[in-house]
Amino acid sequence: MSGFPDGESGYDLGVSGCYAGKLGDFLIMAGGCNFPDKPLSEGGGKRYYKGIYVARVNDSSVLHWVKVGNLPVEAAYGATVSLPDRLIFIGGSNSSGRLSSVLSFSFDCMKELGVACEILPSLPCTFDNMSATLLGDTLYVLGGYRNGIPSCSMFSFCLSNYSGGWTEVFFPGKPRVQPVCASLFGNLYIWGGFIPGKESSVLTDGLCYQPASGQWQVLRAPLTTEGQPLTLTGGASVSYGDTLVICAGGVNRDIFEDAISGRYKKVCESEYLLQPVEWYHFNDQLLAYDVRLGEWIRIGTPSPMLARAGASLVLFGEDLFYIGGELKPGVRTSDICRISFQE
Repeated sequence: MSGFPDGESGYDLGVSGCYAGKLGDFLIMAGGCNFPDKPLSEGGGKRYYKGIYVARVNDSSVLHWVKVGNLPVEAAYGATVSLPDRLIFIGGSNSSGRLSSVLSFSFDCMKELGVACEILPSLPCTFDNMSATLLGDTLYVLGGYRNGIPSCSMFSFCLSNYSGGWTEVFFPGKPRVQPVCASLFGNLYIWGGFIPGKESSVLTDGLCYQPASGQWQVLRAPLTTEGQPLTLTGGASVSYGDTLVICAGGVNRDIFEDAISGRYKKVCESEYLLQPVEWYHFNDQLLAYDVRLGEWIRIGTPSPMLARAGASLVLFGEDLFYIGGELKPGVRTSDICRISFQE
């Protein structure tokens, strides 16, 4: 696609970690961050944004974006949950700290392109770099940083019973920062995530949670073409149809783990940010997990257009929109891809 929002200085360079979703015939973007003045490798500072943008989707390959409002504060690295009549933006962070806010946005797209915001009960702690999904009328927030600490928590909130507040459940195993998640058939699915620091690890497996029974089940990881476990950490996911969870993007496990551990055995730290895009080997294969068969499917052929981290994936009818993200650490893209499926 061509066309990217430009309502804030520097935004049109591309952002990662934005909020994104669909309402009616419109694609929505909000917030995000980048390094607009100079690259991270040269000591550039990260800028966060607050604009809310909409673009009508039709058969054209051009998106015409209109700024319709602002978030209360600049923000990125939160999560978006889509409902038929509204989008819910959850948590996130900015240069001033981390957020616990839960905001419901509705849009009068057909009239004045206006935006209305409802403030929902806040999370009991700040959350960023997490994943979120909707199952029935219940929001679920999984993993990420909880008050700045890698989290093994899952919080749920019933949209039909605000007075019930947020409920916490711990998931088994290690914390998962930047996982992907989705919901299908009354179950929740989560894959990937990482733990930073000297004892760092980048996870490849997944978990399935059955709210009715409260049981967790370990799920297999997707595999590379060489048959090695592949991580979806930093990727994006959506539920598609009746049986599939589609996942795109994500970091390379070995390269990312080498860096976040501080070992830097593959390349010295001073040169880590200076490598060409291809060196980081972000996941370039579109993948789908069949929840009935418990099997991973490789969709189409690998493409460099898919090799991103921190991008947003939005289901739009039968198509997917893959928005922004980074091509390598510190380097954002303003590319938006429309992915259509054929039998």
